[in-house]
Amino acid sequence: MGERGIIITGAVALLVIVGGAVAYWQLSEDDSDPGTGQQTSSPDIAPAEFTVEATSTASYRADIIVTRTSDETTFDGELLHDEQGNTQMTGTAGDDTLTTYFIDGDYITCQDDTCFALPNNDDTVVDKDQYEYGEDQLADYRESATYLGKRDCPSGTCDAWQVERDDVDATFYVTSNGRISQVTGTSDDAEYEVTYSYQDVTITRPANVQEFPLG
Repeated sequence: MGERGIIITGAVALLVIVGGAVAYWQLSEDDSDPGTGQQTSSPDIAPAEFTVEATSTASYRADIIVTRTSDETTFDGELLHDEQGNTQMTGTAGDDTLTTYFIDGDYITCQDDTCFALPNNDDTVVDKDQYEYGEDQLADYRESATYLGKRDCPSGTCDAWQVERDDVDATFYVTSNGRISQVTGTSDDAEYEVTYSYQDVTITRPANVQEFPLG
């Protein structure tokens, strides 16, 4: 083959290579988001339903912030919850630090190493319904839960669900294994945020509990 033939053959091969590269680039562009040159991501796919593990029988630690809208009082505390449903909560409201217990059916409040057993818990800063969710309660919420998509959460990335009922207006951030990572919401007189950390918890009844003097 003469020198000219070699040059022509080389030119044809080069055109084939360049043409293939251009075609590949065009196909890649067709699969990209117009105007960005980035590969498009698939939209959030909603789980089949609001399927969440109950916290009423789980063992965990939770950070709780509650702000009463009536007087702007903020409670910032830590909750311990065992598998039997007993709780120990320590936090501050204003200048006061308080520890409360729900243990073996009793409600106990402690301040400055003095503990009293109280007849009821109607005046607690944190409503139990704001952190403890049972199977029946979650099944009821499932009927009205709206999927909001993937959202950042303390556990990383969660499925976010909005629940609006007569007694609750809250967003639940649920991990891939069905556990609640965080709940943010409002009730009749408060805004609250609860962040869960699942771990083994043991709650011990405080010593020297006195009966609260009545009358």
